[in-house]
Amino acid sequence: MSAKETPPKYPSGFLTVLPEVEKCDASQEQMITEFVSTYLTNLPDCYQYLASTPKSMEDKRIVAYKYLMARKWKMEDAAKMFNDTVAWRESHKYHKDPYFPSAIHIRGYDEAELRKIFNMPERSTNERIDAILHRMRIGYKFGIHKWDKQGHPVLIDLTGRIAARKTITALKELTPPGKHISEPFVQLRAYQNELCQFLVRARDMKFQEEQRAQGVQEPLRRVTCVTAIMDMSGLSRELLSTELIETIKSMLAATQAYYPEMSYRTFVVNCSSLVMFAFNIIKGWLDPRARNKLVFCSVEETPHVLRAVIDAEHLPRFLGGTCECANDCVCSAAELVADHSAPEPDTTELGSCGDKTVEIHVSARGN
Repeated sequence: MSAKETPPKYPSGFLTVLPEVEKCDASQEQMITEFVSTYLTNLPDCYQYLASTPKSMEDKRIVAYKYLMARKWKMEDAAKMFNDTVAWRESHKYHKDPYFPSAIHIRGYDEAELRKIFNMPERSTNERIDAILHRMRIGYKFGIHKWDKQGHPVLIDLTGRIAARKTITALKELTPPGKHISEPFVQLRAYQNELCQFLVRARDMKFQEEQRAQGVQEPLRRVTCVTAIMDMSGLSRELLSTELIETIKSMLAATQAYYPEMSYRTFVVNCSSLVMFAFNIIKGWLDPRARNKLVFCSVEETPHVLRAVIDAEHLPRFLGGTCECANDCVCSAAELVADHSAPEPDTTELGSCGDKTVEIHVSARGN
């Protein structure tokens, strides 16, 4: 950097290491104990990612904590969320499905080892979720790529490059008669969330092993959720179509209803002014805890911020890292170029983001 160059301004506090489970007072600890005793003494089969591995009382208390935190420590509401989640999972038989080899691109994980850890048979690669992903990948790309410095699996979503018309066409073709076009998208997100729970559990077990090997004393730091990156490169007004917005709304509703406390942080990167305009449309659908975990970064700041929270060798080159996976990190370089040359980004001044980083941050961990 030359003497005349001004160093980029970064979000204050974005490097803060947040607790996986916040410190609870005596009454909250008692509520966790009651929740475990009532609902988790015999873990439901639908908690396959946890039921298939050795588990401690602390593991069950973390599950209870997530439901109680998501429902603001109201026992009745947390219990309803838990029962609704169990019924929803069982109705969709998610707990009976094998997940590896994954239909979603995952990088940095040994899938044969994951099947062994979770005592899981090999998944057939000719299922409905494969058809959904194959069809939608024409207009929408995402994947799970290694992990951050705190051990969280990293979900990378190329949000700005979504080809809205192609995606809506694919959704209509995939939607069963009588169903809303959001149905395949909600199913896709549910599959992703279920898959992430297995990866979080595997990373948590690995992280605990590493800490013990280093002589770290109990209590050990846990891995209980994921870090997400939403890359807004290429964002255009096309993404704000009514059909796509309604589909995103349905997906968010299902995620927040059935997957409590899944997110550690979400980095919204390579932002233009249009990003804040789009965020103002959807922010009312997000739980306040989810909103409080968003970090918005400009194009200039993106590589510096991401390298601060993810080791360069675990971050794809197109996001400022050094990783170039043999089978592509999220999508091929050719696809990235093609996506960038599709719709031109809309640069109309619609919000307050511009070239600055906007951070929405509190100490609580988001949904």
